[in-house]
This record gives sequence, structure tokens and C-alpha cells, in this order.
Amino acid sequence: MKVYKRQFKSGLRAVIIPKTTTPIVTVNISYQVGSKDEKVGKTGLAHLFEHLMFEGTPNVPKGKFDQICSEAGGTNNAYTTYDWTTYYMTVPKTQLELALWLEADRLYNFELQQSVLDVQKDVVTEEIYQTVIDRPYGQWRDHLSTIAFRSDCSYSWEVQGLIDDVRSVTLEDANDFRNRYYKPRNAVLTICGDVEVESTFALIEKYFNEGNGTTDSVERNQFVPEMRLTGGVASYEDNVPHSAVFVSFHCAGFAEGREDYVAKVYTDIMARGRSSKLYNSLVYEKEIASHAGVFFDKRENSSLLTFFIIANENLTTCDELYDAMMTEIINAKKSSFFASDLERSKNYVKTTISGSFLKTGGIADLVSTKEMFENDPEAAFNLVEKYDAITMEDIEHFMEQRILEDKVIRVDVVPKPEEAEEE
Repeated sequence: MKVYKRQFKSGLRAVIIPKTTTPIVTVNISYQVGSKDEKVGKTGLAHLFEHLMFEGTPNVPKGKFDQICSEAGGTNNAYTTYDWTTYYMTVPKTQLELALWLEADRLYNFELQQSVLDVQKDVVTEEIYQTVIDRPYGQWRDHLSTIAFRSDCSYSWEVQGLIDDVRSVTLEDANDFRNRYYKPRNAVLTICGDVEVESTFALIEKYFNEGNGTTDSVERNQFVPEMRLTGGVASYEDNVPHSAVFVSFHCAGFAEGREDYVAKVYTDIMARGRSSKLYNSLVYEKEIASHAGVFFDKRENSSLLTFFIIANENLTTCDELYDAMMTEIINAKKSSFFASDLERSKNYVKTTISGSFLKTGGIADLVSTKEMFENDPEAAFNLVEKYDAITMEDIEHFMEQRILEDKVIRVDVVPKPEEAEEE
């Protein structure tokens, strides 16, 4: 696909990818701000602000953003990560200008009211209760973060932030966060669909070129390798039927090179589906677990590879789970099965990526992040080749460098004891 890129005097970077096979267009605006950019005691602002950006402007009152988009035949949503926040909208191609106006309006004209802030703080705290605090096994990430990174590192809390911090956000906090990060020079606008390039750039200039073109840098928290911690163990009680153990290893961040591609393939080899080596051994052969798996938590500066195991009966201890899982993880470093599974896993990952390119939204999302962090939107279209180039030597090197018993970070989830019945 052909990629067209332009930077405007406001500092906004815009990328257009014409895709004329369907009469729709996706408008994706990504801001380089996530939980990583928050401060100690002021966590949760990035995710909270994702909610606030739907709360209206003088031109589009509260509740009207979604209504206008829907009535135009479109859909929209947003998400927040450790490293960026994305808002995306897919509309019929005839509604492109409307979509651009909506996004520009809330960028430039959003006005935060105390009543709106109070409502969304309640919404977000309730979401934290539902998805983390009251969810079985839901708090392990929060515990992991505190032992995986130093307390002065902004990866030492999760994207949703700490619930007490969210509750204490003031109007001044929110406006300061908005003024610091929600500006054109901290954003990438990507448009993919049935569009004409020059007229689309003209519309972007019409709606997004406000600003004086200042080039002062956006404030960033600094990360140094010494912020990574290893060897920590955390344990907490939860309302769950069986014990569980989560084991993590530090990996390079995606800003450091190609290790995240190797880690993704390694993850697939180890634990994709119920036919995986890890699942088969722990669930079917040893019969110690009801579930087991692994996933790769990708971040700009320091990613995490996490294995997990959940017991299949209430008498199994966390130490027994840990020993069984670590045996499989370490034995895999000496096994020959990786070679036979390498091509299968590479093909699976490549198929997944190729599927993203079937939709305008998938293309826009990948292109936005590549432009944001690599200043190279066309790199999105080289992902298949990057995975195809991974060799068995890459996998072996990754295991030798990262899968180390003395570098483990461990979280145990222990079932709360049943309360004795009163006589």
C-alpha cells in the first residue's frame, strides 16, 4: 500500500493510506501519552482522560459525539495503554469531513467541568472494581507492578491507575494533564480508506492546523534499566477457589529493537491454545493445573513476559504450582521441540498480522504506532517480513538472555480461608 505523510505547522503528523476496495474510511488519532507518563500520586489520569474526551464541547454537548457519529453511519471507540492513547472512528467515505471536524473539535475545544470530572471519576473507579478488585485473580497485575519496578518508575502501576489516586484527581490535575499531552505536536492522525490524498490533506489542514508551530518538547518520564527489579515475591488473598501463580521475566522494550518480535513467537510456541506444550504438560500430563499459559506484555521501555498457572484442586499450594511451572519453563530451554514448532508459530503470527490489514481500522492502528514511535509509517507493512526472518538461533538467544531462574518476579494468589460457621 502507498503511504503519504505530512507534518503541519501545528506539529501534527498526518498519514494517509488510500484503500479503495470499500467505501469507508477510518480516522485514527493517537496521542503519545499513557500511564507511563503519569507521576507518583497522580496515577490513572491517562485512562480517565480517555473517558473525559467523550464528555462534550460547546459545539458537541455531552452525549452527542456518539449520536452524531452513529447517525452518520459510523462507529467509534478508544483505548489507553502504558505508552499511548488512541481514538478511532470508521465512517462512510462521504462522512470523512464530519469525522475530522468531530476529532478536531474535541482536541481544540474540549472544556472540562467539575461535574463532568466527578461523574467520570465515579465511572472509572467502578470500572476498576469490576475489572480488577472484584474480579477473580484480577489484582495480580497491580501486585506484580510493585515488585517488577522501582516505586519511582511509572511502570510500577497499571494503566487504570490506583483507585485512591483516581478519586483524588482535581480539576487542576486534569487540565494540567490535558494541556501537557493533548496537543497536535503530540499526536499522529492516520486516515485509511477510500479517500483522495490531496483533498484529504486539505481537510486536515482546515481542521487541525491551529497552533503556532512551537517545537518545545513534550515532558516525558525518564526510564533507566536500574528501575527494573527482579527476585521479588508478592502474595495476596483473593476470593478464588484455587491457588494461582504468575511468574514474569523482564524483556527489552519495543523501542530497543527486534526482541519483541522474537518474544511474540516464543510466546506462541510455549502456550498458544490447549495443544501447547505448557498446557499439555501441566493440565493433562501432571494434572496439577486447570489452566496455564503465557503472554507478552509489550511496552516501549521495558516489556514483561508472564507465565501463569491455576491449580485444579484446592489442596495444591502455590509452591507446588511454581515448581511445576518453572520445571517446564526451564526444561523448554533444553528441548528440541522449538525447532519443529517455529514455522507453525511464525505462520500463525503472520496470519494474525495479515488479518489486521483486511480492515481500514487495523491498518490505521498499526501505522499510527509505527509513525509515533519509529517515525516510519511504512514499517507497519514490513511486519510479516520481520517475523519471517526469526530463526531458531533468535529463540535460543532469547531464552538464554531472558528466561533466568534468578531473575524471576513472582505473584502468588491464595484463596481466602472460609469463615467458620457460628454455632
